[in-house]
Amino acid sequence: MAALALLALSGGAACQPVTPTEPAMAITAKADAYPIAATTSHVAGKVTPAKATKKVYLQRTVGGQWVDWQACPAGGCDGAPRVPAANVNQSTGAYSIDYPVQWCGQVLHLRVRSAGSTKTSPGFYTQADIHESC
Repeated sequence: MAALALLALSGGAACQPVTPTEPAMAITAKADAYPIAATTSHVAGKVTPAKATKKVYLQRTVGGQWVDWQACPAGGCDGAPRVPAANVNQSTGAYSIDYPVQWCGQVLHLRVRSAGSTKTSPGFYTQADIHESC
């Protein structure tokens, strides 16, 4: 503690953890109205201001906690799961995230987060329609 106080008194900069920062922004998100099991669906929305983040990521709740969704393509996992994401149009702020619909009748709680994880959209629920593949 004395070393930190001495460093501050001598005019030196104390080491502090670097926290990623992003400008203030708002993120809206809305899922397709009727996703169908065993297909690909979409979450579309807008980031305001448009240049506040370059990419957005889809999150879901697992055990009551928000986590990046590790998803496999609708056809199945040939490799490692990936987090569904999309680039944000830097002129308009619009984005559209494709995500696999791998469940039948299960309700998912989703939201979208910024690249730096400092801002999220409000959470929303979606449920896949039952399909003959279920």
